[in-house]
Amino acid sequence: MIRPRHILAAALVVTLLLAGALHAAPGAIPSDRVDSVREAFRNDGDFTVLFRWVIALFALIVLMLGAVAVQRWIQQRRLASRPIRVFHSLANDLNVPLGDQWLLVRIAHQQNLPTPLTLLLSPTTLHHHASGFVHTLKPRQQAPTLARVARLRRKLFSA
Repeated sequence: MIRPRHILAAALVVTLLLAGALHAAPGAIPSDRVDSVREAFRNDGDFTVLFRWVIALFALIVLMLGAVAVQRWIQQRRLASRPIRVFHSLANDLNVPLGDQWLLVRIAHQQNLPTPLTLLLSPTTLHHHASGFVHTLKPRQQAPTLARVARLRRKLFSA
């Protein structure tokens, strides 16, 4: 996988190689341009040519870093969304209504579970985490939520 530091290192190496090649090859840049750059440094003169190259190199590095950042963001987004997609697919196959799927997601989130798929493993797991979740609710919401979870347990695990 390409990382931003690899791109920076490659850009630095290319820049150093180009600078070395230009310095080593006396005829690579016409002498009048080299002399004009020297004069600009000596006399605090016009650095527009040098400045354009620095801006172009900086823009190239920023563009490459941006491309890598977008690629990594897309990849992380795909990896992060897989468990929830699997959960929704499995819950749909089990005919779990969307409202109950949302309840399972809320329970998993509140109980710090990596994925709501954990709640579909066994009735004991679902009951344990649902009980922990219900204690965080307001008293008037606890009984209806427990009844809803009990109905869901019977539906999922009664074979």
